[in-house]
Amino acid sequence: MPVNEAEVLAAIVKAAEDSLAKARPLDCADLALDATARALRKSGRSMRLRTRGPGDDPPPYEVPSNLDAKAFEKKLRFVQMMVGAIHLVDDDLLTISVPFKDLKPGDLVVQKTQPHREYTGHVMVVVSNDPTEKRLTAISGHTRGKPPTKDERTYQELQASAFGGGGRRWRWLEISPGP
Repeated sequence: MPVNEAEVLAAIVKAAEDSLAKARPLDCADLALDATARALRKSGRSMRLRTRGPGDDPPPYEVPSNLDAKAFEKKLRFVQMMVGAIHLVDDDLLTISVPFKDLKPGDLVVQKTQPHREYTGHVMVVVSNDPTEKRLTAISGHTRGKPPTKDERTYQELQASAFGGGGRRWRWLEISPGP
């Protein structure tokens, strides 16, 4: 059974908003992974993330939907340690590039760098998008125990720093092939 994209995207936004409201100290990629795993679990689906690594074909990192709450949290934390922002821009495995104007709430924007820092890969969960005004609102997690923030950005502000010059959408068949 395919993923109900609209339902899962709405649940991703809700989970990101919950993290914001509770000031949960998650870094940016962890917030996106957390929201996505919880959204998929809510719809009875598991999350499976493949990454590239040394060797032939490393096994995927999985967060099964049928785990009890404690085991789910433990498995999710392990996956968050193993998968980072740089993995979320892999066109072949996890996400695809989407123009800013076509982003839906629940999609991602992955920046190459943060303007105030010198590091690669900052992930934002889109919570609203206004193609007419060419701006979106997104929730980001942060490192060093800082709570998430919600910011409005113009497409122009994001254009130069976004991987692929746009946003990202999960490859649903790859990351959640079934329950």
